[in-house]
Amino acid sequence: MKNGGYLTIAIDGALTYETIKKAFVSDNDRFCHKTKVIESSGFAGRVFGGVAGGSLAYGACSAIFALPSAGSSFLWCGLVAGAAGGFIGGTGIGLLGGFLGEVVFEATYPVKTP
Repeated sequence: MKNGGYLTIAIDGALTYETIKKAFVSDNDRFCHKTKVIESSGFAGRVFGGVAGGSLAYGACSAIFALPSAGSSFLWCGLVAGAAGGFIGGTGIGLLGGFLGEVVFEATYPVKTP
């Protein structure tokens, strides 16, 4: 299960890198840097949110169901609650990271007017 998380992070990182690389093919310098900032902050948010969401969901599920299920909840909490929490946390915090990256970019990279 743990290796699946690492694999997911590696695939997401590769896709993020490819998106940034495609943006740098264009001649628009502002677009290149904007894509780099937004995609990088979104990736960081997805990784952090996935880890935090999965951990919180797993912990809550285990705390609620550990005693009534005589310990078998650890497997199901890891598979169901951990995966769902990781997906929800990764998606939500990833979107927030991308949004904040765009806000920071717009505040620090002024539009050049001719």
